[in-house]
Amino acid sequence: LVQSFWHLPDPSGVFDSTDSSFGAFNKVVSERPWAAIQILLAIFAVEVLGAKTQAKPGQAPGDLDFDPFKVRSDDPEIWEATQLRELKNGRLAM
Repeated sequence: LVQSFWHLPDPSGVFDSTDSSFGAFNKVVSERPWAAIQILLAIFAVEVLGAKTQAKPGQAPGDLDFDPFKVRSDDPEIWEATQLRELKNGRLAM
């Protein structure tokens, strides 16, 4: 909703003249092909690293072993209740 009324300033003018994201990307490709290659390589790197992290044997789907704030409980019952609560929250959000 906010993006319809307020935009960050674009000093290069690349994104001000197009109404769609595809139009903006096509303009970037035509004017700055190396920037488009950099964008695609970044997307590729994120996808490959995510797939590599999720492909560990015995790992639960979606478990990336990333818990820097130690939010996950060591008690299996509490962890199962937390997972169920998050699942219900996601379903409600949809």
